[in-house]
Amino acid sequence: KGLFKKQPIHYQNLKIITESAIVSKEYDWAIEFMENNKENISQLNKESVFYLMVAKLYFFKKDYFATRKFISKVSMDDYFHYIEAKLIECRVEFELNNYLSVVDSINTAKKFLQSHTEIGKDFRQAYTIFLSILFKLVKLYEKSGKDNILFEIEMLEKNILSDKNQIY
Repeated sequence: KGLFKKQPIHYQNLKIITESAIVSKEYDWAIEFMENNKENISQLNKESVFYLMVAKLYFFKKDYFATRKFISKVSMDDYFHYIEAKLIECRVEFELNNYLSVVDSINTAKKFLQSHTEIGKDFRQAYTIFLSILFKLVKLYEKSGKDNILFEIEMLEKNILSDKNQIY
């Protein structure tokens, strides 16, 4: 806990801390860590990084109200943070069965990706693949409902895994 006191914390370290907390389900500890160390974040837009990391923790904690609160504060200035926030937003709305909102967020994220040519090809492709798969999944849920969807999901998974152009 005291490792980063008064020391700058780089984005990669915050990501490692966040991902480790998610895997170990130590959400509350990580949220407290972020709160106590947000001033030590060594990014230009430290508030946005803080909001993104905390939102991600709340998402995996399944506190979607808090996730929405923090996601809404992520700045558009850093396109990686913004697109990450949009992807989390899509996942929140999907979990809440707000499929129309998911489709709106997917469309917003796709337009953002198209308008920011400085985003690298590999990142753009990975984000686009995720958004496409999520869109297909939303359409399956809209069509079949949650109870009758297992077969359709299995078919979608087989199609995804058989596509040689996917990035994993």
